[in-house]
Amino acid sequence: MNENYIEKIKAANDEKTIIIDCTKNSIIKKKAFDAIKNTKKKLILVNDGIQWVFSGEDITGTKNIDTKILIYKFAEYGNISLLNCFYDENKGLIIEFAPNGKLPGKVLIKIKADYTFRNYIGEKNLYIYRYIETKNGLELIAEKIEMSDDGFYEFYIDHNSKYIVTQDKAKESALIKVSTKPNSNPDKNSSVVPASTASKPTPSLSPTPTAAILTPSLSPAPTAVEPTPTTTPSLVIELPETSLRPDQNSNIIVGALIICIIIICAVLIINKSEQ
Repeated sequence: MNENYIEKIKAANDEKTIIIDCTKNSIIKKKAFDAIKNTKKKLILVNDGIQWVFSGEDITGTKNIDTKILIYKFAEYGNISLLNCFYDENKGLIIEFAPNGKLPGKVLIKIKADYTFRNYIGEKNLYIYRYIETKNGLELIAEKIEMSDDGFYEFYIDHNSKYIVTQDKAKESALIKVSTKPNSNPDKNSSVVPASTASKPTPSLSPTPTAAILTPSLSPAPTAVEPTPTTTPSLVIELPETSLRPDQNSNIIVGALIICIIIICAVLIINKSEQ
């Protein structure tokens, strides 16, 4: 991956907000989190209308993460075990994160509440659950959540798995753990905060004097382009789309090895038959 955006994060002022467009390349390097750790910098990762808002003060460990997310309605989802945690008449959204496991720190997840979502699950009094597959049960993350003024469903997490946003409570029998109380701050042992009551950043995707918009890529970056000044311009870096994903590279290598083995075996069989 081109490391240009890492250097931009390192060089940013201590209270800078850096926005990274992950739409073309969903992998964010460990070094990005190293660059904001123990600072007041904020790192906002944007992928298909979903924002991840990390604060440098909340980073506890660093690692690569994949920002890909899939969203399903209950009626579209095929995991019967998960759906059985809810009543048949319940409506909800299932958010599937990439298997990142434990995250570098607490992160505010902001999911754009477009008309389809708002019409399906509503705008307020929503419940957030985490599905724990190993126990086939739910953890209550937050409740009484309302759509934010800028049109997002928001909640804090520190682990990637499957999460559910629903207008109705789940079955009591499916509830394994409760992380928070309604409209209250978590206890000291919990790293999850209900977004409706926490002190939240309110970043904008439009250029602001304090935000730098960066786009990571596996390809070389072109020269940075400064937008036409209005007030104080933000730094905008557009990087090209990746040509191959890491999993595609692995598949090509494995395929080549298989072909080589087949050729060697064919040669040995031919030689043996001629003898």
